[in-house]
Amino acid sequence: GRRDALAGLDPAAARSGPVVHQPALAPDQRQLALAALAAGALVVTGPDAWWAAALTGSGAEPDLLVDDAGELPDLLAALLADDERRHRLSVRLRRHVQRHHSTRAALVAVVGALGIDTAPDERISVLLPSRRPDRLAAVTADLAAQRHVEVELLLLPHGDAPLPEGLPGVTRVQRVSADRPLGAVLNAGLDLATGAYCAKVDDDDRYGPDHLGDQLLALHHSGAELVGRRVHAVYAEDRDVTLRPGPGGEECFEDHLPGGTLLMPTATLRAVRWRHVPRAVDTELVRAVHLTGGSVYSGHRYGYVRVRHGDHTYDPEVAFTGEEVAGLDHTMLQA
Repeated sequence: GRRDALAGLDPAAARSGPVVHQPALAPDQRQLALAALAAGALVVTGPDAWWAAALTGSGAEPDLLVDDAGELPDLLAALLADDERRHRLSVRLRRHVQRHHSTRAALVAVVGALGIDTAPDERISVLLPSRRPDRLAAVTADLAAQRHVEVELLLLPHGDAPLPEGLPGVTRVQRVSADRPLGAVLNAGLDLATGAYCAKVDDDDRYGPDHLGDQLLALHHSGAELVGRRVHAVYAEDRDVTLRPGPGGEECFEDHLPGGTLLMPTATLRAVRWRHVPRAVDTELVRAVHLTGGSVYSGHRYGYVRVRHGDHTYDPEVAFTGEEVAGLDHTMLQA
């Protein structure tokens, strides 16, 4: 819905890109306007040099700022009529504000300006277990293309099948016997991890270039111990169609997350470790986090597409009721 003033904006309700219309931003409204963007709202205003500078690099400047205040009604009407455009803009702007205008970003900038070498370690150790070497070229290429993060890619072949040559970005390979459960494979990678954070990815899913960076931001701004993407698109390979998810279920605390999207601090993961269970190892990790008093958070829908093919008994039509798109919908891989 539309709000006509920043005063009274409820950040908790700003999950789907509500539009806040301000003809101009007074100095005492500027930080509130940034907070509104971080909460998911879109603040649309007329000519404003400070606001233009704050938005620089977000890619959203033309969508929220006009040179002539007389153009505001048309811009507002266009945004209010296009749910998908608002949703994608909201994701891009949340990312921009959290990366450049958050309290965390300000603290890093201040200590850097003082010459104090206390930059936080945000390297991500990615655990990639695999029984399907033929799927590795695509997923390793996706992971090698991640932006704004340092990635340590730990490839964990589950069995002795030969690996393809020239896989990009792989830091280390650790084989685990095929008779060991998946939890043992993941723990072998966890024991090798040197990053401050660990992520689990699946060898047959697809990842956009901001997947890991956005997951790390979600971990910081939510305060959760574990993050993932409960809502996401599904590509049914045998039918060559992508099912986009319906509305809701994003940027909120959850009790279930897909295993191919998990990210958490390495120290926290080492405290609970992966269970040696025959199936549902990801569900057991979520359960372990909850049992220790931790929280689990679901980020936005973009940046990840779950792939279902002949190795799965999963029927996406049972779980997803969104729009169907022909082919692999690459637009769902980034906002």
